[in-house]
Amino acid sequence: MGEAKRKAVLLAEGRKELERWGARPVEFKVDIAMAMQVVAALQLALRHPGFSKRHSATAVRTFVLEFRNSLPPEYKALRELVRLGNDPRMDVLSGEEGK
Repeated sequence: MGEAKRKAVLLAEGRKELERWGARPVEFKVDIAMAMQVVAALQLALRHPGFSKRHSATAVRTFVLEFRNSLPPEYKALRELVRLGNDPRMDVLSGEEGK
């Protein structure tokens, strides 16, 4: 079986698994620092013009919102940073930090 055929079969199997198990919750543990880095990367990905118009962008926005809502109320600064990360006006170009 050629590489292209193997990829097609894998994608088809993946779709079937998503249809079967896609609604099951996934739980895992990471520390807050790593979670914040992943959320920041997702927020950055949403800025890409080819990504923001797609269906998966809705899932990413929902994930980020759910993450923010899962933070304890006393994590006020982190909750606000996640909120601000959704605002493109808050973007800082590389080298502009601290200006």
